[in-house]
Amino acid sequence: MPVRQSRLAVGRRSTLALCACVFSCISSSTLRSVLSAAFTSGSAKAAARTPSVASRAAPRASAAPANVGRLGHGMAPFNTAASPGMKNALQQLRGLSSIVPDEFSLELHEEFGSSLAFVSSRTILEALESESWPRMGDLVEEAQGNEACAVDWDLEEAPLCFEESLFVLVGRDLLAHPGGAFGTVSTELPSTALTSPAAAVASAGRMMAMYRDLGVAADRVLFRVPANFWGLRAVAALSKAGFASHVTHVYSLAQAALAKEAGAVAVQVYVGRIERTGAGDGITLARQIYRVLKDGHDDNKKGPLVVAASLSSLEDVSALAGADYLLVPPKLLRELRDSPGGEFDAASPEQGIRGPSSDNKEDPPIPSGFLLSFEEFEAAMPNFAKQLLASGVERYLQQASALHELLTRAKEYM
Repeated sequence: MPVRQSRLAVGRRSTLALCACVFSCISSSTLRSVLSAAFTSGSAKAAARTPSVASRAAPRASAAPANVGRLGHGMAPFNTAASPGMKNALQQLRGLSSIVPDEFSLELHEEFGSSLAFVSSRTILEALESESWPRMGDLVEEAQGNEACAVDWDLEEAPLCFEESLFVLVGRDLLAHPGGAFGTVSTELPSTALTSPAAAVASAGRMMAMYRDLGVAADRVLFRVPANFWGLRAVAALSKAGFASHVTHVYSLAQAALAKEAGAVAVQVYVGRIERTGAGDGITLARQIYRVLKDGHDDNKKGPLVVAASLSSLEDVSALAGADYLLVPPKLLRELRDSPGGEFDAASPEQGIRGPSSDNKEDPPIPSGFLLSFEEFEAAMPNFAKQLLASGVERYLQQASALHELLTRAKEYM
């Protein structure tokens, strides 16, 4: 297609500058307001990750005194005094869980390593806006030049193709990153692909075909889907079609149980977000979810993977040691690296992710059979979980909309 090729040739000046130009040209448009809503300031991010002084000082009803850590969860105080020549706490923790920095950057990956990478609207927008990944602009242009998407433009699902192509190209680059390749990439399904189970399967099929064309094996790819009513139905359809799903935005035992029933490969629970509501116990919930997901498997390494995210302290990390994946803030990773080993003992049933609930009560009943209606799904969750899920999905949709608009405007410059 010579006309298209000539247009792409004109557009192949510095593509990162092109993306910067698009950001600049639409600085007063809706996109900028959406981006402002989608991303908080650096100070707000820090506040979101770390409880305020007041919230840390006020103990929960079931919590132990602050100076002895999570004794209510069967944990000993965390010792941060480093000793030369000893195995550090981060090295020991890696023997129990796969550790992932909870902020994405290539520099953090090179500093700490990671076996799991994430591709989402948010990570791409942050990389473009901060210019922290110089090659990202080139990937945007490469995705926009995908001829297969251009040929299929008149098909109903074709507008998704350029976003899908960008996600796949970013995933391919992460898996091949020379700083130490990631083992698996969790790739977001575009939000518009979740309008129906059939649309989700079609989108995953296109993306997996792109991954294969780029030499990426299917067993290295997960598809990232939020655990709302429609997302869980998409997961069930994806599982039947042979695609592996990573379910996010899990704030209740019901969501985790339904994700397992739908065939999810990984389930991500947000401990700190739950704790900050003041209405839920994130550590206890993560342990309950671990038991539900591993139930029926003699080997704890089998069953859906448990991804524990939004960890606010070393005590949180220690209380969930042994989860399949721990998403840990870089500040805590550095503290672990500077702390001695000896803190983690996943062999004990009283330690880590396999520990008991803080109140030692039995786990609550979980739904049996896949829920048939939206009303039943909502009724199965506590109020705080419904609120967290709604706000989490809203952010996901805002970021997806911002990326879609950015790519649409960028295409006009090509």
